Amino acid sequence: MLKIFSIFNSKKSKKTVSNIDELRKSINYLIDQKDNSDHLVDKFHTLMYLQKTICNSIIYNDYGYKTIYAPNSAPVLRLSYFLPRDNSCRNIDMYTNPIFISSEDVAFITMPWNNNRIIDNLRGIGNDADNPFDATNSNIANLYIYPLGIVLVSSGNHSQLSGLLKSELNQIKVNGIYDISEELLKDKDGQFVNFFGSAKENTLIEKWQALMEIGKYLLKYNEFPSQIVDCLEKERGKRNKDSNKTLGSMTYKDKVLSEFSNSAYLRLTGESNFDHAPGTICDLWINVQSLSINEASDSEWKTLYEKLKKEFDKLE
Repeated sequence: MLKIFSIFNSKKSKKTVSNIDELRKSINYLIDQKDNSDHLVDKFHTLMYLQKTICNSIIYNDYGYKTIYAPNSAPVLRLSYFLPRDNSCRNIDMYTNPIFISSEDVAFITMPWNNNRIIDNLRGIGNDADNPFDATNSNIANLYIYPLGIVLVSSGNHSQLSGLLKSELNQIKVNGIYDISEELLKDKDGQFVNFFGSAKENTLIEKWQALMEIGKYLLKYNEFPSQIVDCLEKERGKRNKDSNKTLGSMTYKDKVLSEFSNSAYLRLTGESNFDHAPGTICDLWINVQSLSINEASDSEWKTLYEKLKKEFDKLE
């Protein structure tokens, strides 16, 4: 209790600012270096190595180590912590059409919470168990936070931990992109008070702040994976094209996909995985895929829209 309370006193606040100042010194040391050799790792990817270092600390120390000793003892790192308080981020939902990125190109955070499931997955998943890790598994769902360059697991935490530990996580499935770049650049002091992660509930706040701070510099160099850049550009073009389109003129299929997506559920509830999603919503999501495949009529989409709206209203 004393440790949590200390977050609010002035001494702790000064320490947090000091940590950001020291991080900036490290980043400025990198930026100020002159590149006199063709064999140097470029500055963007050096910053990504720093992101990976922080993410590995979260995976192995804050989650893996603590969970092995006691299930559900790890801190909470919610997707909502990375989202602006005014919901000004761009959200690209790719649940039905994911992309795959080389694990070398991203920083990765998987958050196991059950010690028995860690053991079961280590024993049952991997080449050594004659069951190679499969990044395409339907249980796996991940979200890319731009421009932090990190992938946050929303489903499949334990299986992806096994893939990571056994060096079989060669590619990472991405089911959605959250673009927080516009709001991120508004920060000046490294506290990111315009984001939900600045709340007292975030016990990983210093590591979170570091990830956010490095993201600002990554945006400066802007050498993100081509798949991510392509999705952002495509979405930007789509928004420009549809800028004059009103909600009333949209089909019910458009409304369903825009208002009741998996990412919309995550944003509304703050859940970092789908394990606790109501069964009714899960069933309705399956219907979304079925209607898409069968090219259903607008009236069928309207029926589904009304059912989803009823269930989503219960979450608010």
